[in-house]
Amino acid sequence: MGTSLLHDRLLSGARRIGGIYHLDFQYAQVSTDDKWKADAGGVPQHSYLLATVMPLDAPADPEDEEVLLLRVDDTCMLPRQTELIEVREFAMRQMLTGTDTTIDVLTQQEMQRSGFKCRILGTFYQTDLPNGKSILDFGADIDNLYAASRYRVYKPSPAALAAIASYPQMTEEEARKDISPDLLTIGSVRYSSTRRRARSHGEHLVPVEVRVGDFIEMKTAVFGMTRMGKSNTMKTLATATFRHAKRIGIPIGQLLFDPQGEYANPNVQDEGIALADLGPDVVIYRFGADPVNIPEDSDVEPLQINFYDPKQLSAAQEVIGSVLATATTGNYVTNFINAELVPPQPATFSRRNRASRARFCFYALLGRAGFICPENYTFKTSMKRDLVEAMNRDQSFSFEVTIPKGGEAEVRGIDAVQATLDWLLEQREAGNQDATEWLSDQSIDAIIPVYQPTGVQQGWRWVRRANPFHNPTARSDYAMRVHQDLVKGRLVIVDLSRGTEQVLQLLSERIINYILGKATERFTENKTAHRMQIVIEEAHRLFDRKSYDADAPNPYVRLAKEAAKFKIGLIYATQEVTAVHPAILANTSNWIVAHLNNTQEINALSRYYDFKSFEQAILSAEDRGFVRLKTRSGKYVVPAQISLFDRNMINEARREAGLPPLPPDSPALFDITGK
Repeated sequence: MGTSLLHDRLLSGARRIGGIYHLDFQYAQVSTDDKWKADAGGVPQHSYLLATVMPLDAPADPEDEEVLLLRVDDTCMLPRQTELIEVREFAMRQMLTGTDTTIDVLTQQEMQRSGFKCRILGTFYQTDLPNGKSILDFGADIDNLYAASRYRVYKPSPAALAAIASYPQMTEEEARKDISPDLLTIGSVRYSSTRRRARSHGEHLVPVEVRVGDFIEMKTAVFGMTRMGKSNTMKTLATATFRHAKRIGIPIGQLLFDPQGEYANPNVQDEGIALADLGPDVVIYRFGADPVNIPEDSDVEPLQINFYDPKQLSAAQEVIGSVLATATTGNYVTNFINAELVPPQPATFSRRNRASRARFCFYALLGRAGFICPENYTFKTSMKRDLVEAMNRDQSFSFEVTIPKGGEAEVRGIDAVQATLDWLLEQREAGNQDATEWLSDQSIDAIIPVYQPTGVQQGWRWVRRANPFHNPTARSDYAMRVHQDLVKGRLVIVDLSRGTEQVLQLLSERIINYILGKATERFTENKTAHRMQIVIEEAHRLFDRKSYDADAPNPYVRLAKEAAKFKIGLIYATQEVTAVHPAILANTSNWIVAHLNNTQEINALSRYYDFKSFEQAILSAEDRGFVRLKTRSGKYVVPAQISLFDRNMINEARREAGLPPLPPDSPALFDITGK
């Protein structure tokens, strides 16, 4: 009984390849024959083989109940290889010259022999559980060495290969608790670029299943050159996570940064479908979208903020501070970032008044930098009545300042705000004590050098660079809205296809920092974390290598190091391994690697897991979707062809969400115009 799983799952239908003639704890050298290889459908590099002393058709001794998993890494020399080469060369010369030389049968058989150098990946064995169930167990090494001549080597059948490539389909803990994991057929086994024999023997259809749970709350890297299928893989994982969340009934928000617009919009390569076809739980934030022209029932949200909205003031200050910090240096930039425009609550009467005056100066700065202000907008600030009356009496001041009884001073329009601040600054120079007192505040002192730069300072001219982030009709802070959607378990696509590099970086980092800030709050308050996934396409455009310095914290490094305790996963795709911070790579659990075209990237990749064995294949095979896959639960690297993101994947997820499937061959339900 103990051998049933090994026979049924691994050895049933196995085809003989040869035997082991030399064995150590890391490698096995296998003697094989051309006929055996031909009958088995070929043995490409990196293919899996099985070695065992168990007979295929009879019960085995309990001591022998195990199967070694081998991977063909290369060829090797047989003990009599020199003699074989001489015989082969002689036979080849006879054939080329047309000499009729008869070679005896024994010599012909010897000429067909060759050797494989195989890496020992580990040992399969059976574990019987107390509840009467048995599982196929695996150890990543061997715990005994028999005389090598006892081991026979087999090529697994397609069914056995599926079990090997998808291992573990059930863990011991799941078997004990009778839990069925959520599995995703991510693709099929693919050993080599050439697939002629694999197709003729049905091996190209062997499925590779991965555990969707491996990609949730974990770090996942997707590497490969352009057009190698990275986006296809990301869409597949995003759809599977969406389906998984609906299946288990727990919200898992997903945030996808989309620098090319290929996630938000349907395209030809995906049969005209898009992730937005998953249903109403998909929301798209688009940089440059005009809130005025977006219908109320549209799934498109603007990715900008209203710098004049008091509720978005902290966000506006943060964005401008980030722009200044990337454009220039100096204490005045640091002071500006730390200026108090919104006092903490509760705040004293004096502190609220000082903050209102600093806000007024900040609004004047926005006006001077050319930020469009909402029409007929009224600005308020704390100001003595005597100062207001003096301003209104001044013939050079062409605006009116009102001060309702018991209220704050008011002016209408951004031009009036600028004129008011200019008048106050002039009066201070003239010795007006009330104006001097009004301007006497640390936060105002931080804003005035930007409003009135001196020397080589660019001041408000640098602030202009934040103009793309401003929209006077934006209803609320986009970072807050994104976070709220993620908490609800929605799939949020941030379309950055219209932005510059700086825009892309600032927008994305601000969202990441906001999410991490909220997650930290819940963690310190001992509240249950909101489960989220952050998906970053073209990650090299966002991973700012300049911020690797310890004095300039990188939000993505923080995400990689801390997000696990916050239950936040990270999936990132890029063309270069070296473009990713080592701290991020060191915390990455899942690896999906397609073609890379230079040895520098291959060398960087080779430091992780067992990818060094695949370096030449990764460098040479340029087939789209051909990857080497290592998951968190997986025990070894699996070579695979990733399945195409298609309508069936969308429909499976829609069914889990209780939605009807997309009609066959219908156009996408989502209109990229948002109409």
